[in-house]
Amino acid sequence: DPSQSTCAYNSDCKTPGEICKNRACACECKTDQDCRAGSACDGCGCIDDEQQVDGIVRGNLFIDSTLQFAGLRGVTEIHGGLTISGASLTDLGDTFAQLALIDGPLQVTTSYNLNKVSFPKLTSATSATISYVGAESVELPLLKKALVNINNLQKLTQLSLEALEEGELTLSQLPLLAQVKLPALKTVRLLQLSDVPLVSELSLPELTTISSTLQLSSSNPSALATLSAPNLTSLCVGPAVGSVTIDNTQLSSLTGFGAKDFSSPSLSLQPTRNPLLSDCQADVFASHFPQRIYTILSENLTCAGTCTGTTCASN
Repeated sequence: DPSQSTCAYNSDCKTPGEICKNRACACECKTDQDCRAGSACDGCGCIDDEQQVDGIVRGNLFIDSTLQFAGLRGVTEIHGGLTISGASLTDLGDTFAQLALIDGPLQVTTSYNLNKVSFPKLTSATSATISYVGAESVELPLLKKALVNINNLQKLTQLSLEALEEGELTLSQLPLLAQVKLPALKTVRLLQLSDVPLVSELSLPELTTISSTLQLSSSNPSALATLSAPNLTSLCVGPAVGSVTIDNTQLSSLTGFGAKDFSSPSLSLQPTRNPLLSDCQADVFASHFPQRIYTILSENLTCAGTCTGTTCASN
């Protein structure tokens, strides 16, 4: 090919990705199969999976040292998973300030000295798991869709998930978190707040569907006193048995929670240990699930009189 430059060494080839083959400069690869294990083809040359090219990393990325940050600063896309784990990590800095896409799972785990988890421009990841981390704040303000699991963060006081619209959400073992804001949440398979005792209000103005499980529970009495999901019309509609658990809260009413009748074909319903929620309220709530297959209504506020709807009338 007359367009190919002649060469004696790879260094004679000036186009990125080209190497010297048979005294002519040519691309090192056409596909990933042309590259060694642990590297990928960028269209012309083989690059390490963890090497950033024009803001893009191809392949899974594992971070356990701050020495890796310099080569990743400014990354915008990771076509693979991102795992961050290491006791020596204290601060991610601005390494991932421009990251918008993770085409795989995000995991931040066992980083007990990490003081903050922030991905301010991340809009998409298949899942986001943050566990056993010393962070006081977790910031995912633009994340719209993911299976989110944040658990065992003993110092967490601030959580940003304002753009989350669909997926799953599990918040568990977060003893200092007092506020959860989910203004955009519309459709989830699972919604769980477990042992998040300081949250007093859960407002879900856009939520329409919980397809499998709703769990609001606490080992010790929680502060949850207000629960609102006025547009919820579909609850536990999947093929498997779904469940609704509302346990150990300070709720006194469930009237603002969803539709009056849910067509839930198979459902386990458990409003229990809610000392301000009267038996009358619990009974009316249960009546909204005519097809339920299992019900426990126990240790709520006993009505000593007669229930008239949600009101306990004296005899």
